[in-house]
Amino acid sequence: MNTKETKPDGTQTTEEQKPGTGDSAPISGRELLGKGIAWVAPYKEAVVLVVAIVGAIFSGVAWVISYFATQAAVSQLECRLTHQMTAASFDSKSEIIRSQIDVKQSQVQLLALQKQSQGAQAAVNKLTAEVKELEKAAKEESRKSSEQLTLAVKCATAK
Repeated sequence: MNTKETKPDGTQTTEEQKPGTGDSAPISGRELLGKGIAWVAPYKEAVVLVVAIVGAIFSGVAWVISYFATQAAVSQLECRLTHQMTAASFDSKSEIIRSQIDVKQSQVQLLALQKQSQGAQAAVNKLTAEVKELEKAAKEESRKSSEQLTLAVKCATAK
């Protein structure tokens, strides 16, 4: 089979086609899209409804997953921060108590260097008792701080 083709300059050429190929060229994407749209046109409302329903379902699932994932992360962060801040406050209290202990011990040392009188010995005993009480309080604050840090670690590892 021969086909005639006219070039832009006006000359004609002939090409030989193989039998069975006809005039069909590969279908372009636009033609395929046009045929698909033409096929779907009678069902347009149904297709739009199905696409809307599927989109709504996927959007809802995505929202639920992101909401609860974010909620869990925020709760975990809140738990960790609460315990870390509480532990930091206990550490601060412990440092204040330790500085009070240092002051009392320096007072005891000053009194020990002075002449020993009955009043000085009573003051030394009183300051020594206060130092012991402050050491107990400092130990308690340190214990509370370590408990809060342990809880913060548990919050960080909880799932």
